[in-house]
Amino acid sequence: MKIKTIIVTMWFNRYNDIKNIYETFGRKLDKYFPAFSMNNLTANFDPIIPRVTAKSKSGHSTFNMSNINVQLATQYGDNYNEDFDSCIEYIKVRAKKIYDILSENNINVLYSAVLVNLNKDEGNPIESIQNNLLSSNIDNSVLSEVGMRISMQVENKFYRIITVNNSKDYSMQKQINPGNFEIIMPLISLRDAKMEKEYVAVNYELNDKYSFDTKENYNCDLSTFDRMFSIVENDIKSNIEQFLDTGKIS
Repeated sequence: MKIKTIIVTMWFNRYNDIKNIYETFGRKLDKYFPAFSMNNLTANFDPIIPRVTAKSKSGHSTFNMSNINVQLATQYGDNYNEDFDSCIEYIKVRAKKIYDILSENNINVLYSAVLVNLNKDEGNPIESIQNNLLSSNIDNSVLSEVGMRISMQVENKFYRIITVNNSKDYSMQKQINPGNFEIIMPLISLRDAKMEKEYVAVNYELNDKYSFDTKENYNCDLSTFDRMFSIVENDIKSNIEQFLDTGKIS
């Protein structure tokens, strides 16, 4: 199994002093992001649109801050995507630095989420998902897509959400006519494509929205943030593979 991306999101009440914290992030995260950019949007723009953005030197990690959240996303290449310890540690270190900066600027994190996108090589993904995860009598030879989604409570604090589906990677074989520089994907037939790979795609998320939903005046403190990463690490290293093979998760 391979990790494609990990995304950490921290949600907070609307924060409007973007210019001040933009300069703070630039000073304190320059080790990870060489330059930050600020989008000067008017106050009536949707608060979820990023106001501050940055990209790592390698281009694998991106930072976005809106008026109501911060999101850190990392894509993992072939050199690292099977080293789960390194993948998780890499983003955890950066996410905790961001959490600390928010706290130092009196921005209380209401709740957080860690989303991990994984791929598992599988000769017949549809058959694997249907046999291991679904009770279905549909002939899998006629299925082109299959998937499932579950959400569960963990430790009476967190939601764990797992989405599983079959996925395919294609390469385009269509030739572009002279003078035509545009490919419109909905108008491309699969006759013009070659399937390169078929696999099981997994979206795993752990968040403390359950606590936010059920406890008055709840904030995601640092101990909760640490606990989330501990659960994520254990799930990714042990539980997800077991779940895909047996439909059971601890």
